[in-house]
Amino acid sequence: MGDLQIPFTKPTPLPGAEYWLNLRFVLNRDMPWAAKGHTIGWDQFKLPIHKPRANSSTSCPKGELVLAASTDAFDISGPDMRISFNRKNSRMQSYVVHGIERILKGPADNFFRAPTDIDLCNGTANTFAARWLAAGLDRLQRRVLDCTAARHDIGTVVIRSRTAFGPANGPEVFQCETFCSIATDGAMSFTHHVLADSNLPPLPRVGVEWTLPAAFNNLTWYGRGPHENYLDRKTSAMVGLYQSRVAEQYVPYIFPQENGGKEDVRWLALTDSSGIGLMIQALPLLHIDAHHNTIRDFHEATHAHQIRARNEVVLHLDVAHCGLGGDIGWGPSIHPEYLIKPGSHGYSYQVRPLTAGENATTMT
Repeated sequence: MGDLQIPFTKPTPLPGAEYWLNLRFVLNRDMPWAAKGHTIGWDQFKLPIHKPRANSSTSCPKGELVLAASTDAFDISGPDMRISFNRKNSRMQSYVVHGIERILKGPADNFFRAPTDIDLCNGTANTFAARWLAAGLDRLQRRVLDCTAARHDIGTVVIRSRTAFGPANGPEVFQCETFCSIATDGAMSFTHHVLADSNLPPLPRVGVEWTLPAAFNNLTWYGRGPHENYLDRKTSAMVGLYQSRVAEQYVPYIFPQENGGKEDVRWLALTDSSGIGLMIQALPLLHIDAHHNTIRDFHEATHAHQIRARNEVVLHLDVAHCGLGGDIGWGPSIHPEYLIKPGSHGYSYQVRPLTAGENATTMT
């Protein structure tokens, strides 16, 4: 045993940037079981180097937003952008910036995942999957309590919605409130508040689901990767900047189930081949996944060949996604610290449009 000195030059910090020291241990010669240069271990350390982000209040987008209300919708328009919220279901139904539609469906609260083999275990009533299904988390019905819109100043409109969720013929077990603040350049800030009934079992997840055009199939993220990772399975995944196709996020388990999640995501971008799309910045961290399939696709299939890609991108943003467990295969084994307790949960993130030529890595 001894000390290992690692010489490096301390960088001059950029505002808001993070700095990591990544160590890799590699073979210095060929071995019968691996070639020279093969990584046999690694570790990662976040450096205590930080410079506060500059105050952006002096560079607010210029222009004026127009808010129009009809029986069915709130329509917000400004220079080169138009956003529409359906008043009856309180969801965003259109998000057009520079003439390009960026969504198919806006965010909807989501509290279910397709059970894994470990969630199902031996199928007894005590498994997490059985408890989630008994609580109706796979078939929640959404009731809109109210949806309002107001101009806070000439360049800001805020949409507020309150909804409740419960299974058919059962009590409402989730109370949700969402604020969406819209700026003249189409940038949006979302804040979600969730209150889950204390009688619920530990939850699979707390988050929202977006449905985006299929063309937004290029995924870039700054978080853990590149392989799938979850709350209790994430230290094998280094924090870094990664790129992939949405289709490559699908992990074809023989029995379809939850897959492809990424922990500790700071920001992500989904774009088409020309770089047009969306960027989402977590405040501060999110668990994410992006697929050409819905949760129901994975939940209702029994074999991998039944999974067929949809002509859309389904994006999940979770403030919390429970662990996988797996200490044993015949009973619930997720450790307590990796469970999501019912109660109060809150989270925020920002959404901004990306145009061709913009680099998401310079926009955080």
